[in-house]
Formats: sequence, structure tokens, C-alpha cells
Amino acid sequence: MKKSTKTLLSTVLAFAIAVSPITVNKANNVEAATGTYVNYATSAVVTTSSNESAEYTGDKAIDQNMSTRWSSAFADNQWIMFDLGTIKTVGTVVINWEAAYASEYTISWSQDNVTWYDAVIYSNSQAGEKTHLFNKPARFVKITGNRRGTPYGISIFEVQLIGYEEVVETTTAAPETTVAPETTTSNSPEKYWTSITASHNLLFENCDNNMNPVKIVNWQKPIFAEEYGVYMTAPAPITSVSVNGVTENICAIQGAGVVVYDSAFTKFYNTVIVNYEGGPSQIIIKNVFKNEFETTTEETTTVAPTTQAPETTTAAPESETVAPGTNLASLSTARVYASSEEHSSLGAQYAIDGDMSTRWSSAWRNGESITVDLGKIYLVGNVTIFWEAAYASEYTISWSQDGVTWYDAVHMGCHSAGECTNWFLKPARFVKVTADKRATQYGASIYELKLIGEEYTGQIYTRG
Repeated sequence: MKKSTKTLLSTVLAFAIAVSPITVNKANNVEAATGTYVNYATSAVVTTSSNESAEYTGDKAIDQNMSTRWSSAFADNQWIMFDLGTIKTVGTVVINWEAAYASEYTISWSQDNVTWYDAVIYSNSQAGEKTHLFNKPARFVKITGNRRGTPYGISIFEVQLIGYEEVVETTTAAPETTVAPETTTSNSPEKYWTSITASHNLLFENCDNNMNPVKIVNWQKPIFAEEYGVYMTAPAPITSVSVNGVTENICAIQGAGVVVYDSAFTKFYNTVIVNYEGGPSQIIIKNVFKNEFETTTEETTTVAPTTQAPETTTAAPESETVAPGTNLASLSTARVYASSEEHSSLGAQYAIDGDMSTRWSSAWRNGESITVDLGKIYLVGNVTIFWEAAYASEYTISWSQDGVTWYDAVHMGCHSAGECTNWFLKPARFVKVTADKRATQYGASIYELKLIGEEYTGQIYTRG
């Protein structure tokens, strides 16, 4: 059972998002913004709801010693809390459960120890190591054992709260070299769509085994960029970038890193060519906020002809009322995107097209999700999922009003294929279904996702 801290940290790094160095040329010097992963728990102040004895206190859960442990009183709903001192972005939470584990537990976070948010609700757990993607700006992190897996208390060998911190180093730059002219390379045949971290509408066409040398990091606006966009890194300094053939005002380059601006992704499918010292690389970015069948040129948009007068657009007024019982996912303002797509014929859009003969299917792994953006806040009364035979045995339904702060509302386990209606009643713009655990070897697959609700008029509803 004993495992070294080095081994534990290597497990975490497998789950973390790779961030490559950013370099800036300055008079033959290069300032490289590299980084390191930090276990914030090692310096945290620990508080517990109870301790089984003086031998099994909370500090034993962060002493980096797998032969010691914290153990609670013999009761459900016992907890251990970590005060990091200041707000840190906690990327992953690793729990090493002793044989007296929690079969159901919640990981919550707070910035002031007053207002708390549930980030992870996990069931059907077992003893051993569990790693959870977290990505929360927290000062306080709490693990609550909602239900014990044994007659004893809950017991943890070690908890790790892993974050990423930049370290700036200065080295002498190698002389510049000449690179090949910009060209377009062919796509690998085995691909699937993966959402870009922190973006609501952008996905990239990913190759199996992530063979592309240019890496998609996330959606952000670093200091050197004028706009938000997709941050990418190359294995060598980048010389130029084009999006759909356009090269002007579409990105900000800094050494081996580049931010390609949101405004550059003018089509549903966008071809990005990144030229760097060593060769060009092509990436396909999908912008789900664009019309898949819209044809664009540099200056002209071609749409179906109408009988309207020139320069006049007719749209549904913002004050239009949606009747109670409406499937909000079917509204023209609704958009959908997924963390991945098994194939272009199994895209996220097929989960809200009203056609039970089409479906969305994810990549073949746990934790994949599909999100519906309703365009504005509605009162969502219930969420109905029509699972295909490749269903999720455990899934979570979350909601958000801004796409940034999320709340878990439903966590279901031991489900089966077919129709499942979940009581919801949340004032949401975004609704996400996450397939925490697959029931089959395939991905998660949904024929249709219905969000039944009505206009939201400002009523207060409790989070849960």
C-alpha cells in the first residue's frame, strides 16, 4: 500500500494540462516562462470534524508519509479541511484512501470559509488512490465523507492539492535560423474533437496519441496578447501563423507560444497553420457558434435569399416569452458543444436536433461531457437524457449562469440505457452532462437531450 510522494506526483502530472514554455527574445537573451507543479497541501492548516484518536489526526494526511493517516470518528459526514492561506488555483485533488474509505464523498471549495461550492460529488468509491480534476480558485478545500464504506470512520493516508506555478528563467538564445515557407500538411485519419479548456465554443481536431507537435494549452489572454484566444505552443520559436489563409491581426506570438484570437475563427471549421523552426503544423479548430453550412469569403457572406429589404434583419424580439414546458434545447438560440466527439457524424449538435435516429458519441474514455448554452438564463425544470446503449453508469448534471462558475445539481449512479428524467429547477444558461463513468468500453452516447423549462423572472432558488 505504501507509495512514495514522487510516484503520487507523477500520477497527478498525467492528469494535468501540459503547459510549454513561453519565450521572449531580448538582446540574445531568452526569458523562459516555465513552471512547476506544487502540492499546496503540504503547507496547509488542517482542520477536521473529528479524529479517531490522537494518533490519527488531520496533519497526518499531509505529512507526505504513506505509513501515517487521518481517521475520523465512526460516523457518516465526517470531513477534513485545508486552509491554503491565500487563494490558489487548485488543478487536481488526489486522495489516498485507507481500507476505511468513503463510498460517497464530496470535495468542496471556498475563498472565505463562509460561502462554499461543491466541485466533485463522487460515489461507488473504493480504497486506494483517487485523482479528481478540480481547477478552482480556492483558499479552503474540504473533503466530506457523505457515506462510509465500512463500519469504521473514514481514513486517508495522504491528500495532495496540486497547482501549477510559473518560474521565469533567463538563458542565452541560439541564433535565428531560416525556416521553410508556409505550407499545409495533411490530416491524420484517426481524429476526434476535444474542447479547449476555458472556452465555451471552440474545439480542436485531436489525433490519437496527440501526435501533433503544436499543443493546444487553453483559452486565455496573457499580457502579451490584445484579445482572448487559443494559446498554443510549438517545440521551437514560432515565425508565423495563418487562420483560413489570413495572417494579419489574428494572433500574438511570443517565442514558442502564440495566442490565436477568437475573432480569427470566422468559420465553423477553421484551418490554422503554425510555422516554427523545424516545420509547419496544421490544426483544425471548430467554432460551434458559427453556422456549419454558412459559406464565407474574405469580404462576403452568402446566405439563402429572402424577401426582406436590403440591410434589414428580422429576428425574434428579446422580450419574446417562452411558454412553460418548452424544450429549451430546441430553441434557435441554443448552442451545444462537447468535450470530444467520436466522429464528425456523431457530433454534439445531434443531441439537440430532435431526431432520435441521430446521436452524439464521445471519445472512448470517462469524464467526457456535453454542454448546452441556451443564450440567456432560463428556469430549467427538468433534464431528460435519452441514453444510447453506450450509456454512463455514473453521470453528473451541472449548471452555470456565466460558463465560469459551475454548480453540481444531479449525480446519478447505477443507471441504464434509455430515457432518464432528472428533476432540476435551476436558473441556468449553461447545462452540462458529464459521463463520470462509462458502462461499456465505448464512449458516452446520447440520442437526445431535452431541457424542459420556461422564462426566468428572477425568482430565488437554492443551489444544490
